[in-house]
This record gives sequence, C-alpha cells and structure tokens, in this order.
Amino acid sequence: MAAKKSTSRSRSPASKTGRKKAASGKTAPRRRAARKKANRRRNPSGKRGCLFAMMGWPFGVVDRMSSDWNILLKWPARAVGYVGVFLAWCFLLLAFFYGLRSMSYDLDRVVEMPART
Repeated sequence: MAAKKSTSRSRSPASKTGRKKAASGKTAPRRRAARKKANRRRNPSGKRGCLFAMMGWPFGVVDRMSSDWNILLKWPARAVGYVGVFLAWCFLLLAFFYGLRSMSYDLDRVVEMPART
C-alpha cells in the first residue's frame, strides 16, 4: 500500500507543539495581565484592610520569634502565643467597652452612695 499523502498546508514548528503562533504586540499585555492575576491569587493579604493588619501583626511576631525553634517547641509556643494574643485583644475590647460605659457615671454621686456590707 502506498503511503497517504497529506493535503494540508505545511505547519510551523509552533503549531506542531500545540502552541498558537504569537501575534505581534498582542501577547505581551496578555502575559502581563495573566502574571498580575496569578500574583493576586498568590497574595490575598493585599486585599485585606488596615484593621486586619493592625489586629494581625502580633500573630506574625509570634511566628517570626518561633520560626527557628525546634518543632517540639515551635508548635506549643505558637499555640500559647496565639491564645495569649487572642486573650489580649479580648481584654482590650472589654476594657474599651467598660471605659465607654463608665464615662456615663458621675463620680461625685457614686462617692455619696452608702457602702454595702
């Protein structure tokens, strides 16, 4: 049997590998846009606001302090550090709430009140 002769046009090396031929001037902006989109996916912390950064930096400090430690010390220290930071934020929020509430009291009238026994 004779080999079947191809009637299709000759193909460029780029089409043999499955890639499209690059159009001049159009691929660079697409590549830049794709790179920017990929970077946005990798770094979601850029979307967060300043409140998140203000409340989250102590957790980063705990991570940096314990990053070179042995793994047997690192994870318990991080757990204790995270709980400590969380409790510190809770204490600060409660102190702020209590401070706002206590501003409504008149201290002169509080002093006049009889002591309970």
